Amino acid sequence: IYKNNYMLQTTTATMRIASVLMNRASRLTSRCTLTPAAKLLSSSSVLATSVPIRRTDISTSLRAYGVSPAIAVRDWSQRDNSHIHLRSETLEDEERTSLIPSHAKRLIEKGYKLTVEKNPARIIPDKEYEEAGCEIVPQNLWLNEPQAVPKDTFILGLKYLCPPDSKWAKDLTCAHRHIYFAHCFKNQKGWRDEMKRFRLGGGEILDLEFLTDENGRRVASFGFYAGYAGAALGLAQFYVKQHQLPMLSVTSFPTKKNLLEFVRGLSPREYNAETPAAVVIGALGAAGRGACQFFEDFANFAKDAPKVQVSKNDLPEMLAPDSREKLLQHEVLVNCINLQGPTEPFVSKESLAAHPRHRLQTVVDVSCDPSSPYNPLPFYDRETTLKEPALIQPDLPDVIAVSHLPSLLPLEASQYFSELLVPHLLNLNEEGKRDVWNRAAAVYDRVLAEAKFD
Repeated sequence: IYKNNYMLQTTTATMRIASVLMNRASRLTSRCTLTPAAKLLSSSSVLATSVPIRRTDISTSLRAYGVSPAIAVRDWSQRDNSHIHLRSETLEDEERTSLIPSHAKRLIEKGYKLTVEKNPARIIPDKEYEEAGCEIVPQNLWLNEPQAVPKDTFILGLKYLCPPDSKWAKDLTCAHRHIYFAHCFKNQKGWRDEMKRFRLGGGEILDLEFLTDENGRRVASFGFYAGYAGAALGLAQFYVKQHQLPMLSVTSFPTKKNLLEFVRGLSPREYNAETPAAVVIGALGAAGRGACQFFEDFANFAKDAPKVQVSKNDLPEMLAPDSREKLLQHEVLVNCINLQGPTEPFVSKESLAAHPRHRLQTVVDVSCDPSSPYNPLPFYDRETTLKEPALIQPDLPDVIAVSHLPSLLPLEASQYFSELLVPHLLNLNEEGKRDVWNRAAAVYDRVLAEAKFD
């Protein structure tokens, strides 16, 4: 446990050591009596101590929910686990997919049935899925005719089940097993409403964010592309603000090179122009690595443009007594840490007011969880969109908080994510190989219990 004037946090390393010690201690309980201190350490309340958790490592988050990374709790033998239904996305500007056709073909060759909803917005045409052997069904079939989808089916998606203002939102209940980013396991706004859909329908969430290996590390994440796209938009917004250009508005780009060309078009042509400084928080995680990679690619791509000075911050830097003040000495801040517990805000209205000569102009919240009680950037409270990515507030830095940043590079991001996910989809119907899914199911059970629907 590290302690200073600003925060009390438990590091991931400490949590792992504690886990090892407790596992060893459990084997001795038949011969030993635990001391009061040992009993305290074995409680989940201590394991839930405030901890900054990167997208690539949520072992402590699992333990905060009382779930061991090695847990196996589901009996899958009484269900048909061979049908995967790829739904269409309902979020505006969402072109990504969690499964590309070549990987769908691998599943079919392994005996799985694949149905794919039509989706004109998906970056990969429906025809390619059909050619891979998938059955193509009408768009939003599971929403419009849920009884047409067998109850044991895994419904695979990415983001929200349906828009809050849609015709389905009010009375939707979920009877199937859904694999997607639910964003309702960390007390986010509306989490109980989302859980209630499954409680009433008898379905289940296997949250993509909580698919982890035996070491507690996430097995599939868009983190790298979220960080890459976030850093690109952050620098672009900085140039827009500096040179009083028209308000930033973007759509998806075919490749990284196209994105780099776009940002280069906004930057000054004079090499000796003002050199911005950027800071990446959580630089060692997947999203942080993606953000740092963008700045490196941009420097190599636009050799005649002013070089961006990049500070790479992770846990040691954020624990320093003056860490918050140093953040304000940069023009662009990219936050890639997804907090699971309370800590002093990274940037707040109060800290900005206390340093009126700060340099901060653009903040990118890659983690994008403004409704969470643990939001480390509490001077904004809503998400933004690719169409209007920057939230402009008087006397505050501009904020970019797009929840689907990888959609800026939908094809590359989809290929990247599908490559990570498909090995685990292949195990859905394999006895003894479902630990990843069992851990996710255990988190769902715990959150459902906490909702107390009686």
